[in-house]
Amino acid sequence: MNNIKKRWKPDVSRAWQTFYARVDSEGLLYDEGITNCLTEPEAPSLDRVRKRRVPSFYVKWSVAAVISALCVGIATFYWMQPSYPKMITIQNNQDHEVLVATLPDGSMVFLSGGSELTYRRSSHLRQVTLKGEAFFDVFKDQKCVFLVETELITVSVLGTSFRIKCDQESPFELTVKSGMVQVALKDEEQMVFAEAGEQVEWVDNWLHKSYLEDVNVLSEHVRKLYFKDESLGQIVRVLNECTLGSKRLTLDDDFLSDRKITVALEVEKGVEGFADIICVAFDLNQTVEEDLIHISKK
Repeated sequence: MNNIKKRWKPDVSRAWQTFYARVDSEGLLYDEGITNCLTEPEAPSLDRVRKRRVPSFYVKWSVAAVISALCVGIATFYWMQPSYPKMITIQNNQDHEVLVATLPDGSMVFLSGGSELTYRRSSHLRQVTLKGEAFFDVFKDQKCVFLVETELITVSVLGTSFRIKCDQESPFELTVKSGMVQVALKDEEQMVFAEAGEQVEWVDNWLHKSYLEDVNVLSEHVRKLYFKDESLGQIVRVLNECTLGSKRLTLDDDFLSDRKITVALEVEKGVEGFADIICVAFDLNQTVEEDLIHISKK
C-alpha cells in the first residue's frame, strides 16, 4: 500500500511548470522575473496575479485612447484646412492658332501661340496668371473683380475686353477694346486707368498711356481659332464677333448651346464653314434667312 501511494503521488512541481508554460504562451504573464518565483511548487496567490495583470489592462486601454485622440486630432486638422480649387494651366503650343477657352466664370480668353494661362477651377476666384499674349472678354460681375497677374503688373477689371502682351519683346502692353481697366505696378506705387481706345505700355520702369485710332484688336489678333471641347453657344458667340463676312449664326434650339465640340476654324472663311461642320457632326439642319444662318434640329 505504501508503494502504491508513493507510485501515484501527484508531481505538483511538474504540474505547476506545465501550467506556467501554458499561461506564459498565452501572454498572460508579463513579468520576466516571475520565472524564478515559479521554480517552487507553491503557486502565486490571487492577489499577486492581479497585481501583475491589472497594469497591463490599463496600459492597453491607455495606448488605444492616445492613438484614437491622435487620429481625431489629425483628421480635425486637415478638415479645418481651407480647401482651394485645383489649379488649371492652359498652354498653346501652336504658333499660328489662337486657343479659345471659357473660364469658370464665363469669361472668354484667346490665348496666342507660345502663351500660358493659369487659373483656379472656381467661378468665385476670378484671378489668372498670364505668360505671353492673350485677349480677354471678361464676364461682368460688379461683386467680384477679375484680376490678371503678370510678372510685373496686375490688371483689375469688372467686365470689359482687352488684350495683354507680356513677353521678351514687350515686357507689358495693354490695349482696351471696351470698358475700363486698372493697371498697377507691383513694386512701384503707380496706377493708371485706361478706357476703350487707350493703350498702356511699360517703358523705362514706368507706365505710359496713349490713344489709338483703331482698337479692333480682336479681329487683327485672330487668324485661326482652335476650340477644344467648347460649347456651341460660346463658339457661335465668338465667330459672330470676330469672323469676316456679313453672315451670322444663331442656334434656334436652346439645348444646342451646351453641346460641345473640338474644332479649328479659319476666321477669313466666315461662319458658313462652321455651320456645315456642326450640321454634319450633330445631324442638324440649317436654313438661311437674309444674313442669318439658323441652326436647328431636324
